[in-house]
Amino acid sequence: FRYHPAGIDDDARLNRINAQLLETINASGNMYFTHTKLNGQYTLRLVISQTYVERRHVKEAWSLIQQTAKLLGTE
Repeated sequence: FRYHPAGIDDDARLNRINAQLLETINASGNMYFTHTKLNGQYTLRLVISQTYVERRHVKEAWSLIQQTAKLLGTE
């Protein structure tokens, strides 16, 4: 996925925002995200199809993404 705050359309800035989001989440030690670049766009990756992943894990990940985006001031 790619976090895209409203009103920000510059790809370079969005790449930096997504990199910062990933680094902050990973540094928390609560979850671990990876990334890739698709057509030059920094894209975050989260595995949710593993056998032991439950709905609550996905909800926790979404909550952490939202909280972290607010802390970074990009939401």
